[in-house]
Amino acid sequence: MSVGGAGKGGNAKSSARAPAAAAKAAEAAAKAEKATAEKTRTENVKAENAKGTYGPADFFKDFFAPAPKTSPTSPKPSADWGVNETGFQAGVAAIKGREPKTGIEVELYSAGVQAGRQTEVQAGMARLGVSSDNGVHSLRGDVFTGRVGAGTQNPDGSVGANVSVSATVVGAEATVGFRGNSLTVGLAFGGGLEGSIGQRDIDGDGRIEGCVRAGVRLATVGLCVEPLVD
Repeated sequence: MSVGGAGKGGNAKSSARAPAAAAKAAEAAAKAEKATAEKTRTENVKAENAKGTYGPADFFKDFFAPAPKTSPTSPKPSADWGVNETGFQAGVAAIKGREPKTGIEVELYSAGVQAGRQTEVQAGMARLGVSSDNGVHSLRGDVFTGRVGAGTQNPDGSVGANVSVSATVVGAEATVGFRGNSLTVGLAFGGGLEGSIGQRDIDGDGRIEGCVRAGVRLATVGLCVEPLVD
């Protein structure tokens, strides 16, 4: 009888402990859920606060961001023609392309023509440069190049209106960008006149950048500005 009584008492104690263990487990789960929610809220606040700032880390992040479109090809002899959404294009070059690993661009003894939304004729002895994969930053130089053109496909990637007539003996142009905004400055020995105005969304964030570009004789300046708010 005593043995049987002891067994019943043990079962009763086990039954009493079960609800307590379940309550502790539920309390621990609630604390974990609360901690996760607090961590998420903190990260969201940090992200919102960071939207209005742009520092050196953001600059380098933009510079080394992956290309949003097609990957470039290494420099090699080039000859192509065809029709795309902007019209007819044809071009030939002894060497043309961009080295993906270094970002170095080379175009030697080239000529091209296009007709449609952009109508243009251009030729050059050498165009050399370096650019980031996403096209945000670039430094390019021309040696004995010329171009005549007009249309809607602007040099800064915007769509609007442009006209250009130029002959360059030697020149260089640099572009830096951040969050859709960009600044272009160029100097050249030669002559010419160019201007463009348009819109684009180069970073794909839904905020449309307004762009303007002007060049007279020795100097070229271009600016694209993204609105701070929608």
